[in-house]
Amino acid sequence: MKSTAKRRIIGKFSRGEHSPETVSVFRRWLSREALSGDGSDALMEVWDDCGNLPVENGLTENPFELISEIEGTGSAGNKKKVVRRMIVAVSLAASICVAVLCGYIAGTYSMPDRILASASHSKGYFVLPDSSKVWLNNDSRLYLSNRFFGRTRKVRLEGEAYFEVSRDEKHPFVVNTDKLDVTVLGTKFTVTSYSGKPNSVCLAEGSVKVTGPDVPATVLRPGELLTEACGYWKVKKVRTSIYTAWTGSQMKFDSIPLSDIAKSLEHWYNVRIALHNRELMDSITLSFTVRFEPLEEILQAIEVISGVHYRMLDSDLIELF
Repeated sequence: MKSTAKRRIIGKFSRGEHSPETVSVFRRWLSREALSGDGSDALMEVWDDCGNLPVENGLTENPFELISEIEGTGSAGNKKKVVRRMIVAVSLAASICVAVLCGYIAGTYSMPDRILASASHSKGYFVLPDSSKVWLNNDSRLYLSNRFFGRTRKVRLEGEAYFEVSRDEKHPFVVNTDKLDVTVLGTKFTVTSYSGKPNSVCLAEGSVKVTGPDVPATVLRPGELLTEACGYWKVKKVRTSIYTAWTGSQMKFDSIPLSDIAKSLEHWYNVRIALHNRELMDSITLSFTVRFEPLEEILQAIEVISGVHYRMLDSDLIELF
């Protein structure tokens, strides 16, 4: 296969154009020629098109080294391992590349041991092998193992995700984070698990069961949020749209309390917003639309409209007062 044809196939794969024919050709090419200099150059060219976007949390920006770090360095002569690593590398390269260029990404994966990722200030949309859908918020990763189709459909989340799980009563869907496990049969919910921030689960439809070493077993009903605060876990009724609005291309607020708007902005921009006077924020209602404006521009508009002031306490911590 000519180098231009290889680049075209990888390009289609990176754009989420995963027809059965494309995947078939891609796999055959990997199994035969991925280790050739020509094939390596084609893969690296696609990665370079992404601007060599740095991958945080200790991962490398090189797609070949990336998978070695995740799975452990294997023998250079083990072609099967290398081929599988390259499949995963292209999946991750495609995810990050399209997230940066387009803001959202779409893809269907049926290959083992892979990572779905969204870059900082971007979001990702994926269809899982069981047809479940997942939206990844800024700087998030979802890990799927080759045991996804085992007794349980298990994934691991770092960051924030909104799930629409295909119902399968014989194979529960389980989301693992560092602090909790969420088990469902088929439903819609969000899970937040950013490092250094409170974990939470918000249920939009159906029911979920939440457990964990320090989490009391809890069954949530639609419109309920389980969150940690000061070392304790509590359930409260919420407007679920506050916690799911970030999955869209814009957020529209129509006479919404500023306290609720602040919570939506937290998820949209992946920041923390502290309210100095919660009672005042509850009494102020605003109407406006957020698309992809810088956060500070939105805060300045809120300041002008409402008279509420803001200050940046840290790169990801804002106070309204």
